[in-house]
This record gives sequence, structure tokens and C-alpha cells, in this order.
Amino acid sequence: MRDRNGTSVRSVCIFCLEKQPIKRSHVIPEYLYEMTYDTAPRQMCVVDCGLNQNGVRQSGFHESLLCPDCEGYFNDNFEKPCINFFRSLPDHAAHRQIVKVPPVPALPLLLISIAFRAAHCSGEEWHAARMGPHVGIWRECLLEKKIDQRYVILVHGITSPAGEVMKGMVATTQRSRINGHDILHFAAYGMQFIIKVSSHDLPEFVRCASDFRKPFDIVFLDNRIAPSLRTLFSNK
Repeated sequence: MRDRNGTSVRSVCIFCLEKQPIKRSHVIPEYLYEMTYDTAPRQMCVVDCGLNQNGVRQSGFHESLLCPDCEGYFNDNFEKPCINFFRSLPDHAAHRQIVKVPPVPALPLLLISIAFRAAHCSGEEWHAARMGPHVGIWRECLLEKKIDQRYVILVHGITSPAGEVMKGMVATTQRSRINGHDILHFAAYGMQFIIKVSSHDLPEFVRCASDFRKPFDIVFLDNRIAPSLRTLFSNK
């Protein structure tokens, strides 16, 4: 069954797996773009990395995914604890500028929760997150509130050549391969998120990974060289 927008309508929650009334859920938390809309008209830049194209939207991405209880669980445990982190990010940063930020231990779980939702979306802009058995492991991570050690997460900021942090851009999921490892990318609120999805070690990732339980550094990169964005912005 599909709604008037052509989106699949579910009767079973993707998280608790129970037949429940299903809410039309956001894929990326609303606060990651609610403050970035232009005022007239409201719009944000959306980058579809898989198609190497961009455009604008006047609302976020939503699908029927979670029951009200599970929506509340995601909100309380993964989304709310990260709000202050995102809202404290600078509006301007130079290429390779380093900004030290306070601990945000819930951030890895927030990113896994976004990947988990994206994996269940019908829209092709999220198809890269459909990663087979890993989706079930992500669910276990979210249930246990603990990241499996096979998932190494890197974050960095994205800045324009003029030094403006690109908080008004959302980049949908893209999958890359590095030395035989699957790497999942997406971006929102001026941040690029990179998840190594593999059962084997990738030493260069481990060396760069942050411990989000402690104060950590964010390096801001010019959008023309940022992973998964360079194809779109390198000639701009």
C-alpha cells in the first residue's frame, strides 16, 4: 500500500517488529535542517550523491517507519542528547580549521539510527544504506545502546570555499569501497558522517576515529575535497 505521495505505508514497526499504528517518521532528525531553511521560500539544498546531482526541498524526508513508542525511544535516546552538539557548531570555518567540541557519547548511536531508518526507506536516494545483514546488527546496537566494534565512525565539518559551514545542505547516503571495506557516507547540518561497515579492521580508520565520550576535534574540509561531495563541488 502507498500513500498519496507514492511512499510505501507500513503496518509493522521496523524497530519493535510489532503490528502497530505507524507514524510518518523523519529519516534525518528535523533539527538537523529545521534551522537551515531559507525564509522565503523555505528550502534546503539536497545532494543525491549516488546520482551526482543536487536540488532543493521545502520539507524533510519522511516515511512510515516507526510506531509512536519506538519514535519516542529514538528521540529520547539518540536525538535529544545530540541537539546541543549540533547547535554549538560554528557558522564559519576555514579549510582544515580544527574545532574542539565537548563529549557527545550518543552521536554514534544517532548516526546508526539514521542509517537504520534509511535502510528501510523506499526512496532510491537512500538505497546505499540497504546493507543486508548489517541492518539487523544496527537494530541490535540501538536496542542495546551500544555500538558494535566493527562500525568505526569518522566525522568532519564541511565548509564552502568562502568559509561558510554548509548547514543548509543534506547529502543522502552513498556507499564506497576502501581496501575491500564498505564505507557509508551521508551529511547534514554542515557535517559529513562516515561509517566503516565491515567485520575487519581498517587501521587508517581506527587511527582517525574519535572517542565521542571525550572532548574531540572536528576538522573542517572544503566541500570540493570532502568525501562523497568532491564529484559535485570540485569544479564549482
